[in-house]
Amino acid sequence: MLPVKKIQPHRSIWPVLLALLATAWAGASAFAARVPATVFVTGQQVAGAAFLEDGRVWAPAEALARAAGIELQPSGKDFAVAGGGGTIPGRTENGVAYADAAAFAEAAGGVPRRSGGRLDILARVADVRFAGGRLFVSCTLPVTYSVHRLTGPERVYVDLDEVILEGPGGETRSEKAAVRALRLSQYAPRTVRVAAETAGRLPYTIQSPPRARQVVIALSSSDAAPAAGAASGPAEVATVREGIRTVRSVRLEEADDGVRFIVTADSPVAPQEDRDPATGQHWLDFESALLEGEAPEFRPQSGLLSAARLVQFRAGVPRLRLVAQTRRVVATRVAGGEGPNQIVWHLSIPEGADGDWKRKVIILDPGHGGRDTGARGNGLNEKDVNLSIARLAAEEGRKRGLDIVLTRDKDVELTLRARTDMISRYDTTLFVSIHNNSNTRPNSVSGTEVYYHMQDPDSRALAEAIHDQIVAQAGTKPRGARSDSRLYSTGLFVLRNSRVPAALVEVGYINHSGDAARLKDPAFLKTVAKAIIDGIVSYLGGLTPARQPAEPAPAQDEGAGNEQ
Repeated sequence: MLPVKKIQPHRSIWPVLLALLATAWAGASAFAARVPATVFVTGQQVAGAAFLEDGRVWAPAEALARAAGIELQPSGKDFAVAGGGGTIPGRTENGVAYADAAAFAEAAGGVPRRSGGRLDILARVADVRFAGGRLFVSCTLPVTYSVHRLTGPERVYVDLDEVILEGPGGETRSEKAAVRALRLSQYAPRTVRVAAETAGRLPYTIQSPPRARQVVIALSSSDAAPAAGAASGPAEVATVREGIRTVRSVRLEEADDGVRFIVTADSPVAPQEDRDPATGQHWLDFESALLEGEAPEFRPQSGLLSAARLVQFRAGVPRLRLVAQTRRVVATRVAGGEGPNQIVWHLSIPEGADGDWKRKVIILDPGHGGRDTGARGNGLNEKDVNLSIARLAAEEGRKRGLDIVLTRDKDVELTLRARTDMISRYDTTLFVSIHNNSNTRPNSVSGTEVYYHMQDPDSRALAEAIHDQIVAQAGTKPRGARSDSRLYSTGLFVLRNSRVPAALVEVGYINHSGDAARLKDPAFLKTVAKAIIDGIVSYLGGLTPARQPAEPAPAQDEGAGNEQ
């Protein structure tokens, strides 16, 4: 074999080659990072320049909202669907606000389908029903549709374009109604068909625009003989979905001490209550519920609410949300109304929060003390951290005009009974116990949680106000305001034995290295102390509530030391 001479490139060539490779790599990376994209909402192209970057399609937020017929509310750099639906990541470039189109789709009740640089947002079927001589077909987004008639048997059907059906569809029958049967099916991959089998040939009238979120078809029986045994009076309702409740009415009543919403349904309801401290909204969610008729227009006149509205979510199982926009911290509770099908939602000024908030007596209780060190870890004794925060909070509160009483001002041991007995010695308005947490697994849990007794609405409002302020100002991980029933069946001693609204603050986890490092920082302790006072003042009506949203608190690995 002839020897082969290896030819090495001249040294001067290497810089040129490296530069060319770098340029090519940068160009390839830039190309891979961002490409033009198109977004369609149920077949309608979204206006403006969209682009695909790092697997996400970004589209102009205003154009997305307009195409979907919904309202977007800014939440920092991100967005939220008005009335709920989760956070939608956002960004601003060249003065244009963009939203993550796939996240927008899900928040708006749609289904994102992407192929390359094209993202299609499909609607879901929310509800199909026949009532009052009309067929109602509701979707989560505006859709185009077509209406047709078939014979043998007589039926009118609606084809919904760019719509998908969750589940296999279904059928419901009624021999007493003008519509004998309703059938729902995925007729084609992106077309849902709703067929109404009628009692004879019924003329129909389309009562919706060509593109609509709810398609309404009036079926007249003027030229058809009524079915045998047909009921007189209001038309019988036929619905494809079983177990769906109908909310008949929602009424707002206002008084000097608060407001109440009276909700009446066709069957018992058990709404879930929630709130968003980022917006000051409180709401009730009625699962598997649809509102009958048009939503009432609420015009609150009291200083407690700035607005209220009903929002109908129709993705999957329908959900009705009653939203109250509050001006200040409120206490809320849900109670029974007149009969099993009615509930009353009360929103009121919390106990002790009326009148001038200054000079009100607030008891701050630094947990543990003396031989009772509380939690220990990372070079910290809980009793010392609690006392440091309480002293700083007392100083801050007194500067603000509050009358602060400390259960202990030095390292002494107090019984739990001695702490709560101090409430009756003064004209006490609020009781706040200050603690830090620990658990059995170091570095497994961190963050702030604030406890209130059982389901007491006033104490819960206080706990929420303090939690929101600590999270917003100190930047701790939000673990939520929680009922002490999650810890013990009878709750925490100092909370259940308080005759005034009370909260127990767990600032952080001493056995978490990150939390412990912050608890050793005097500036952090001062921030927490100020936040506790701000939470108290917010509760009393002297400060706008914090606007930092809280995460749902994890249910596992509870702490709160041994404060039973």
